[in-house]
Amino acid sequence: MITEERRRDFLSARDEILASEKASGGIGVLNERTLHASIKLFLEPSSLCREVPVGKRTADIVGEDGVIEIQTGGFEKLIPKLREFLPEVRVTVVLPIAQRRRVWWISENDGSVSGGRKSPVTGTPFSAFGELCKIREFLGSENLTVRVMFFDVDDYRIPDKKHSRRGSVRYDRVPSSLNDEILISSPEELALLLPENLPREFTSADLGRLGKVNRNTAGRALLLLTGFGITERIGKRGRAYLYRLSKDAKTV
Repeated sequence: MITEERRRDFLSARDEILASEKASGGIGVLNERTLHASIKLFLEPSSLCREVPVGKRTADIVGEDGVIEIQTGGFEKLIPKLREFLPEVRVTVVLPIAQRRRVWWISENDGSVSGGRKSPVTGTPFSAFGELCKIREFLGSENLTVRVMFFDVDDYRIPDKKHSRRGSVRYDRVPSSLNDEILISSPEELALLLPENLPREFTSADLGRLGKVNRNTAGRALLLLTGFGITERIGKRGRAYLYRLSKDAKTV
């Protein structure tokens, strides 16, 4: 649970990052975006503990609790580091989830900013599985903790219909609030990411709808959860496989 004091501390860290970006005329440090840089400063105020060489690689943070790696997306990029770090040291992987977003548009002509509309896309705890499935081989390690942090963000985008299928590219994400977090220290605790209103029996389509992810992500998550004994396949409903939580699943 995030206290109000910690929420204020995070916003102070964000404001410091924004001030440094404004002073330098660019975004962040070491090509980091604002969300990533704000989390790093929030979790480790000392610059001596950030961007520290560990073996042949560089860790985001090294402190008393081991290595902290902040990955805003693309968890497959973490695999080489996890293979090197986990046998030697405790590793916490931080995954930011944007619960609510406001979308702003940056003009290609003059750099002006417009918009600020609320996005219909929302992030949920179950959204974390989209990335966690990519590091499935490491989730049983005693040295690994996953820290899922939930934010409201301002999403700044540049129209680009020529090079992007979505018609735009992201320029930056600026967090407007830190809402909550969930710590996953064992495979059994992955159940904490499941939707609270999950029925006793469900299909991957049910799980995707309640967790607000696509059906493919829900299906991959179910393979992971069933492999760890959190869910179990119990039959079929029509052409779809039917699942339920196992008796030992740790849910809230």
